[in-house]
Amino acid sequence: MKYTSRLTTIIAGLAFTTAGISLWWDDLYSDPPLFKAAWFGNDLVTLVAAPALWITHHYYKDGHQTAHLLWLGILQYILYSYAFYVFGAAYNSLFLLYVTLFALALYTLVLALMQLAATTPKMILRRPVQKVIAIFLFLVAVPLAGVELSQLYVSVVSHRSPAIPPLVVALDFSLVVPLAILAGVLLWNGRTWGIILGMMVLTKSFLYGAVLLLGVIRIVRTGVGDADPLIAFYAFIMVGGLAFTGLLIYSIDTSHQPASP
Repeated sequence: MKYTSRLTTIIAGLAFTTAGISLWWDDLYSDPPLFKAAWFGNDLVTLVAAPALWITHHYYKDGHQTAHLLWLGILQYILYSYAFYVFGAAYNSLFLLYVTLFALALYTLVLALMQLAATTPKMILRRPVQKVIAIFLFLVAVPLAGVELSQLYVSVVSHRSPAIPPLVVALDFSLVVPLAILAGVLLWNGRTWGIILGMMVLTKSFLYGAVLLLGVIRIVRTGVGDADPLIAFYAFIMVGGLAFTGLLIYSIDTSHQPASP
């Protein structure tokens, strides 16, 4: 745990500093206005998520198992978020910080999952709760996959670039959709790893839903574009992610031996 603890402190400090500098430095980004609005949402949410990452890991060290699950979810948000900066943002003065944060988040998450594989915690959920949360996870993954696949189909037929940036599709189909479906299936079947992965997806859904909504608000307020037609879906994953994160935490029972992960 000492390695993940040190890495968490470094990640939280770097992410908070990077987000703060980005919000303060008006001319940092040289991307198109729509992308700048997206970075604003990322930076603002990360400014809150970074200290939350350190706090949840601190409580985990004190024996709070649910804090560990929240920490994993925030860590996944950091990984997903900075993947966009590394691979999608125009080069700027903070590029090496983006690469550092992406790499640190990736390997810290790997270490954390290795630790969990060796000592899987004893957790179960009441059956109605696990089914309801599993359905929400499917409702996150399936519409997202449907929208993005339809955009790709239209682009192939029309021989034009898809409206959704390819990087978004690549990250969603590698880090979001499969994980949400896997977590939903495992939760539906009462597996411990369903709780672990489900919390990761729910926490990230809430945080990134907030990012997307803030980006849309920024776009509309600055007049650089129109409101995203998917704004209702963004609100759904943000509110649902927050609500079901709370429900999952409230419903976890650590007093019994769970089904094998």
